[in-house]
Amino acid sequence: MKIRYIAIIAVCLLLSACTQGGRDNIHGNAEIDWVDFLMLDGRSYTGLYETVIADPETVTDKKAGRTTFKVADVVTNPGYKIQNGDAAFLPIGTELYQVKGFKKDELIAARDSERIGGFRLYAEIEFAKTVQRHYTEIPRETITHIELYKGQETKPYKTLQDLKKSQFIQLLDGGRDVENYMPQSRDQDPAQYRVVFYSGGSLAYSYSLFDDGVQAYFSPDSIRLLDPAIRALLQP
Repeated sequence: MKIRYIAIIAVCLLLSACTQGGRDNIHGNAEIDWVDFLMLDGRSYTGLYETVIADPETVTDKKAGRTTFKVADVVTNPGYKIQNGDAAFLPIGTELYQVKGFKKDELIAARDSERIGGFRLYAEIEFAKTVQRHYTEIPRETITHIELYKGQETKPYKTLQDLKKSQFIQLLDGGRDVENYMPQSRDQDPAQYRVVFYSGGSLAYSYSLFDDGVQAYFSPDSIRLLDPAIRALLQP
């Protein structure tokens, strides 16, 4: 996760340094692996993969702008100059909204029914460093509750509070970090969960947890093997 985050910031810094130009230089021979970005009013924003909106009501109706070009659809020239309104993956015409408590040049949101909270969040590349948190950086005493989601579902199937919340965190923190782990299930993919931590602020933090039937493991940064006791708390 750390490597991916650094790569996103590095690419977005490169994008923000590009001068604006026409769209005459779109086609080339390269296959580009785009990161989730957009450019608005001369600023580059990066998609927040592990940060979700804690309360959808904090996304206002005040528009920050809209996308005018989806580069992943047509751009194959690595020399293409990113322009205002460009986005890697958002459809053309996607409305962008301001979020309460944040300036327009800090954080904006786009509606996305496939994301937890109903919005995809974008942070200005420098501001992203202040809001994107690794699991170890979340103060445990601030966590109010934890929501569990199955696979790519956007509605939680279980909420952990009080004692169960504390037990769950204890099991996560007591896991054993390993450099590599090969899932033991061969006939099917491991069960995947999203674990979302709420701490009373505008943003919540989402990380992946897997269970291959032999081993449950957590992957906020590296792979962390967990005590089988966590399965009881994962049950609906």
